[in-house]
Amino acid sequence: MAQGLPAAQCWCMTADIDLQALQRLAPAERGQRCICPACGSAQPDPGASPNRGD
Repeated sequence: MAQGLPAAQCWCMTADIDLQALQRLAPAERGQRCICPACGSAQPDPGASPNRGD
């Protein structure tokens, strides 16, 4: 949509968008605003300790 293409051609139409990513959008913007693949994927919890494979 942001590139002027039909919404059906957007990457997000076939992707699983992280629920937390959608919740970061204002309610009025959900289903209306474009979201990039980086923002649409799960974001690490800033309070969680990194998994170092220990």
